[in-house]
Amino acid sequence: MKTRRHRFQTLMVFTIVLSVVVAACGNDDEGSDEPIKIGYAAAVTGELAPYDSPDGVQCAIDRVNEDGGVLGRQLELIVRDVASDPVQGGTVAEELLDEGVTIILGPPTDDTALPVAQVAAEEDTAVLTVTATQPNFAISAPGNGFMTAYGDNSSAAAAAEHAYDQGYRSAWLMVTRDIGSYGIVTANAFGDTFAELGGEVVGESNWEYGVGDFSSQITEIAASDPVPDVVFLGGPVPDNATFARQMRDAGVEAAYYGTDGFDDPAFIEVGEEAVEGASFATLGFPEPGGDLEEFFDDCQERGYDVRNIFTGMGGDAVAVVVAAIEGADSADSAEVLDALKGLEEVEGVVSSSITYKDQGGVPLRNIAVVQVVEGEFALDEYVIPSYVPEPRS
Repeated sequence: MKTRRHRFQTLMVFTIVLSVVVAACGNDDEGSDEPIKIGYAAAVTGELAPYDSPDGVQCAIDRVNEDGGVLGRQLELIVRDVASDPVQGGTVAEELLDEGVTIILGPPTDDTALPVAQVAAEEDTAVLTVTATQPNFAISAPGNGFMTAYGDNSSAAAAAEHAYDQGYRSAWLMVTRDIGSYGIVTANAFGDTFAELGGEVVGESNWEYGVGDFSSQITEIAASDPVPDVVFLGGPVPDNATFARQMRDAGVEAAYYGTDGFDDPAFIEVGEEAVEGASFATLGFPEPGGDLEEFFDDCQERGYDVRNIFTGMGGDAVAVVVAAIEGADSADSAEVLDALKGLEEVEGVVSSSITYKDQGGVPLRNIAVVQVVEGEFALDEYVIPSYVPEPRS
């Protein structure tokens, strides 16, 4: 006959084993009808807020849930504000992991997203930036860092190829080190591609984000011999539009190029006539009758703020999350991380095909070239650049 002490020891062993099994299940909750939690370390406030997509992500999640959810479960979005501040990233990541999230969506720049990924890596949790375009993020977080967007070197290469195809042969680069690697990588990639195609970079100027005075840089450009055919600036509003106004006021008529930092209505609102004819490479364009236009219209009807292309990127990010969870057939964070690495041809609302397999966290996707025509954004073409340089920062 078992003694009381023996029965107690047996019960303790069973309890410990059960605890280990439960802990090993992590945030999978197999067979549960509890929602699958998706974390979002977003730039809800601060200077990066126009380039993030909480409304786009929530709208896309609403649509998924109305269609039955994922693996028979609803998705629940948990948003925490990094306030456009890299210092907040680690703290926000810890808060989201404490909530038991399956994956974390990340903020718009590499310097704000990397602290999130570093903390999440300790829990084998993927961090998928929604709108960030700096390849340095995926390079610096190779185990769990992924981007929904292309790399800045790809978009800048597309812009350079478009400029060269317009007959421009000399370029001036505007470079800033104040917005992560974005303002450096884009300028270098534009210049490298332009030179590879046969053009010449005749000069470059450094500028400071948020200062708003470009007089010294414009004086350099105007004094250049030859005066460049095209000026490239990789930067956000309002600085990109302010630069255009000051450049035109100084009589410099060079073509003006950029990337997705131009892709905001405020670029036209601030720049007015000075940005007419400006060209930029960006993530996509809401063509009439297309998936992106339908997404925008639906989200507006639901009461969400549809401001720019980055709202649509929320739809692409959710499509990737859904594909990873379905590919893993699980909501366990480690299994979803592994599944994400092998995704191919995921259909989003901005891009019809998003592939991660063998891409090192930076997906393959099409790039739109957009121009300002009569005070409105107009699609010029979709391109896949023939040459993409390695990112240099």
